[in-house]
Amino acid sequence: MQGDGIGVNAILNAIKKSSLEVRTLITTPLMLTLVANSCGNRANLPENLPDFFDALFGVMVTMHDESKPGYVRERSTLLSNSQFQGFF
Repeated sequence: MQGDGIGVNAILNAIKKSSLEVRTLITTPLMLTLVANSCGNRANLPENLPDFFDALFGVMVTMHDESKPGYVRERSTLLSNSQFQGFF
């Protein structure tokens, strides 16, 4: 998020405009962080739960390790991200 508040305002507005079923899930700092990292400064959040969780899955699978410079986690599975997502 940008230091000048534009990113924060964009995310807050996107949450306010999102569907009730999505909005009611964003109740903890962890969920807010996942939303901020998955949606960035986009003006809208996914409207339905499957699309919302698809967006969050990408953050959980890749973004955490990518934030660590020079760190590459060895995968414990031969499944692709989309195959792995099928279990959720």
